[in-house]
Amino acid sequence: MSQLTDAERFAGMLVDQDVYPGYPLRARRKRISGDEYRNWVKEGRPAGITVGVDSHKHYLDGLKKGKAIGPALSYFDVPFAESFLGPYERDDLGRPVHPYAEELLLTGLAVEGLGYYYTFGPNLAVDPIVVGKSNDGYLKIVVIRRRDTGRMALPGGHLDKGERPEAAALRELREETDIWLKNGTGVLVYRGPVPDTRLTLNAWPETSAFLFIVDDIDSLKPVAGDDAKEAEIVVANEAFFKSVHPGHAQYVCEAICMLREKCRWEVDFDGRVC
Repeated sequence: MSQLTDAERFAGMLVDQDVYPGYPLRARRKRISGDEYRNWVKEGRPAGITVGVDSHKHYLDGLKKGKAIGPALSYFDVPFAESFLGPYERDDLGRPVHPYAEELLLTGLAVEGLGYYYTFGPNLAVDPIVVGKSNDGYLKIVVIRRRDTGRMALPGGHLDKGERPEAAALRELREETDIWLKNGTGVLVYRGPVPDTRLTLNAWPETSAFLFIVDDIDSLKPVAGDDAKEAEIVVANEAFFKSVHPGHAQYVCEAICMLREKCRWEVDFDGRVC
């Protein structure tokens, strides 16, 4: 049996997710065949894959505030952020094309435009993974429940202009949970595209996930703020992995592997640290 590529695993994590509020249902997204994809590339990746979702409220709010990029006939002269995966293609309007465009189109997850986002190409974000061993011997982690979807997730958000990713991770942690990690030093556990249904062929999130290990996780008292409806500390057990955003589950798995190397912690399915 052949192993899945990173792009195939990425698309697989998107397939079973609910689409964010205000986004096209799956019936309105574009699925093409392998031959159609090759023809799309051959013709220079022409625009017009779907109707797009440029009217999403978040984008329109950003446009009013002067934070979002406005409509233009061409974007070839506009510099956009680099992807952690390396150089990407542009379509015939000069808009960046997602590095996993083929898998998105073949899986039926493609829609063009800006959608939720303010700018084309990678929209850089951070995800702090704050964990510790509880007094009763379990691996616990700081999480939020998002206001928009109600789903459990890591606290996190987008970088401010010129902000360092690790500093942004600490800032987002404060804004969403009111937890201040003084002298917090994070360890990078993941850097790359996020399997988030808000992505489009032309605009997508990429994150840097940092692991922060705290000595007394039981003493933290998270308070929800910003995009968080709730903030809490939960056991990183099987139920947690079934409930949390699939991409975030991946980052936490990477963090647990790192804990095994750094702290010699073995974590069972029930979250107990051996």
